[in-house]
Amino acid sequence: TIREIFGLTPTRLRALRGSSADVGAHAEDGAISLRLPYREPFDASWPATLLGAHAVDSMEEFTGDPAGDWTFSRVLTLPHGHALARISPGSGCDRRGGYLRVDLSHLDTRDLGAAVSRVRRLLDLDADAAAAEDVLRRDPRLAPLIASGPGIRLPGSPDPTEALIRTMMGQQISVRAARHHVGALVSALGTDTGWTDGPARAFPTATAIADNGGSVLRGPRTRVDAIVAAASAIAENSMELHQGVAASELRARLLSLRGVGAWTADYVTMVVTGDPDTLLHHDLVVRHAAKDLGVDLTATQGWAPWRSYASMHLWRHRLGPQLGTVA
Repeated sequence: TIREIFGLTPTRLRALRGSSADVGAHAEDGAISLRLPYREPFDASWPATLLGAHAVDSMEEFTGDPAGDWTFSRVLTLPHGHALARISPGSGCDRRGGYLRVDLSHLDTRDLGAAVSRVRRLLDLDADAAAAEDVLRRDPRLAPLIASGPGIRLPGSPDPTEALIRTMMGQQISVRAARHHVGALVSALGTDTGWTDGPARAFPTATAIADNGGSVLRGPRTRVDAIVAAASAIAENSMELHQGVAASELRARLLSLRGVGAWTADYVTMVVTGDPDTLLHHDLVVRHAAKDLGVDLTATQGWAPWRSYASMHLWRHRLGPQLGTVA
C-alpha cells in the first residue's frame, strides 16, 4: 500500500526522514515525485477545468489543456512549512485504476503524509465514482449526463479557511472578478516563500485576514465585514472548520456566521468535508440544469446518498463549455 500511494518503499520513506538537518536539506535541494492512484472511472478534465478557471496568480498556476495534458501547480501550507505541488495526469494505469503524478518540492518531509492527503482531497481521489454513478444513472434524466462524462469528482480544498474565504469573496460576482480579488488578497497578506520555480505565495492565515482584511478587501462593506468576522471566528477557535466535522454540524455552524447563506454553507460543507450527499439546490446553475432536464429538486431522494455528485453532473451540463473559456 505504501508503494502504491507514495511511489516509495517504506525503507526509502524512513531514509528521507533522517535527522532534522537531513530533512531540511532534502526539502530545500530536492523534490519527491509520487503516483497517487484512484479507482476508475476518473474524469481528469473536470477537476482540471475547475482548477484552471479559478487559478489565482502567484499562488496557483494552470497550464495545458483540461481535455488533454495539463499541469496544475499551487503552494500548500503544511504543519512544518510550505511546499510546492505540481499535479498532472499519469501516463498509464494498472488493473486497479489510473494515477495522477504529483511532484512536491520545498517540502519538509515530515509533511509528506499531510501533503498527499490534501492533494487527494483537492481532487477527490478517494471517491468511489462507480458506486455513485450506478445509483444516479437509474434516473433516466441523469443517465445521459453520466454517459457523456463518467468519473466526475467533487471540488476540494487543501485548506478549509481558504475554502470559506474564497467562497465568500466569490459570492454574486464573476469567476474572473473573484480571481482578481482573491489574487489581491494573496498578494497583500499571503506569505511570500521567495521561490523562483513556480507559484510562491501562500493563502493568508485567518489571523492575517482578521487583522488586516478590512483595509485590503474590496467590495460592499457588508461583505468585507462578514469575511473579516469569519476569519476572526476561525482565528479565535470559536469556529471549528475542518474535514472531521460532520457535514450537518458544519453546515449549521457556517449558517451562524454573518454573511453566510444557504448556498455558501452547502458549497463549503461539500468542499471541506467531501460529503457525497449535499445537493446544491440553492445554486442557480443547478436550478437551470434541473429545469432543462425536467428535474424537481425537492424530489431527489432517489439520488441519495450521492447528491453531491449529481450536483456536479448538473453543473457540467450547464457550465462545462463556459468554464473552459474564463481563464
